[in-house]
Amino acid sequence: MNQDGKSCLIVGDIYSEFAKVNNAIIESDFIKMIFNGMDSLPFDELVLGQGLARASVSKIVDFAQRHGIRCNTELMLEASLTLTHKHDIQNVMISTPVCLGRAVYKHQLIINELFDRLSDHVTGYHMGAMLLMEAARQGVISTLELEFPAQKDSRWGYVLQRFNTEYLNYAFPVPTEIVVTLETCDESNKRQIMTSLSIVFNQSETCISKMTMDVLLIEDGMLKKLEGKKAKTVRPYTSKKEIRNDESMSI
Repeated sequence: MNQDGKSCLIVGDIYSEFAKVNNAIIESDFIKMIFNGMDSLPFDELVLGQGLARASVSKIVDFAQRHGIRCNTELMLEASLTLTHKHDIQNVMISTPVCLGRAVYKHQLIINELFDRLSDHVTGYHMGAMLLMEAARQGVISTLELEFPAQKDSRWGYVLQRFNTEYLNYAFPVPTEIVVTLETCDESNKRQIMTSLSIVFNQSETCISKMTMDVLLIEDGMLKKLEGKKAKTVRPYTSKKEIRNDESMSI
């Protein structure tokens, strides 16, 4: 996706090192070009990569539409707060799911410009592994919400039981597809459903990461009671005597 007269990749400023070696344009430079009155481009397609502020995405897409330039718009279509179990849209990392078939959903990865604990080790070239893990988690929640919708009198609570990850390549700040598949579900107990899901990340049709999650669905009311009961059993501290006698506490 080099600037070859046809296609231009735009990435967030935090990926400036990647931009240098891939002839991409960083977000701040492109926005300056727009405000400086640029009215023509040497390419006919804009590709929105990762690390872009939502406000910038809107400006870039608007510019492209006004000038008849192709531009991918998936980054404007965040999945809902209900589907991702988030309180702030800025924390949503996946686009609105697209059903590809029975219990298979596709999302686009959305990494914005916010510099938080998950990405503050960024090198300027690639995205951190923890970002992919959180995006996978959101994709799984979204899939389960769609496959097991809440009823009038009850809804499901989710308990993560197993999370396996495999990384096959660096995750670079380019368009990234996430495919989540509900592989198995055991509904023999109507108040608890055991599920297993696979998550695949693709960049340029190449798989860069594979993950699996096992998630237990429990009726929300029952889960709250169980969680409260478990919380009461937690000891707020460990005595000094126990610390001295427990070698596993050493650091």
